[in-house]
Amino acid sequence: MNKSMQSTALSVIGVISVVAAIGGLYLNFVKPVMRWPIIVAALVLIAVAVIGLIGHERVRGRREADPVAPYESMDSVHDNDGEVQAHDHGRGPRIGWLLIVPFLLLGVVTPGPLGAFSAERDSGRIATNGEAPLFDPIDGGEDGVELAVGEYSMRALYDDPKNLEGKTFSLTGFASTLTDGEGWALTRMSLNCCAGDAQAIKVRVVGSPAPANNEWVTLTGKWKQSSTPADDPATLPVIEVDDLQQIAAPANPYE
Repeated sequence: MNKSMQSTALSVIGVISVVAAIGGLYLNFVKPVMRWPIIVAALVLIAVAVIGLIGHERVRGRREADPVAPYESMDSVHDNDGEVQAHDHGRGPRIGWLLIVPFLLLGVVTPGPLGAFSAERDSGRIATNGEAPLFDPIDGGEDGVELAVGEYSMRALYDDPKNLEGKTFSLTGFASTLTDGEGWALTRMSLNCCAGDAQAIKVRVVGSPAPANNEWVTLTGKWKQSSTPADDPATLPVIEVDDLQQIAAPANPYE
């Protein structure tokens, strides 16, 4: 891999990264806040590639004009006969081409976001710091209070039941399988930084047949008291379904 090929590889990585950031593909891997850092880093790679190509063309032009002139990318040494030999250090290892393989694959095979396969290997319970959270009162509820799965999970386990009873909640997530107890899991994956540290957040759904794994749904239903204590690590929040609608996956699948 010579200098021009190195620059080409950098430019390919940069361009694909920009396309992924602008087109939204990056949301399958990182949080939305990472969009601009990705774009900036990709533009830097493209700039470095352009500078490298310009420098390579200048060196090549000098070599064509004067084949025996010393160049920055070459070291001159003498052999046993006193003749000057040049060793070109303008090439890198050919294995460097492997750097662009993952980025090229993005244009052929688009990896989906984390789903039921990952969720089923996680308890799905939100961890607390050992203290019961404080919650604001919930307004309305007759037409459905729209909550994130994570917020409903916290409220269903730790909020005052008087603040939950009689209210209708609207949640959106994908279906995954529960290994114990009744019902199925409405699930969202939560990111701290990227898909590598994702955790599942699950709500046990009762009163409705389970959709296929990874099917995205919006459901409305009412809070139901869990049959096990809230401080039991195996306890999941419960919602009893009134209505369920299948939907397309959202642009940002994570919470």
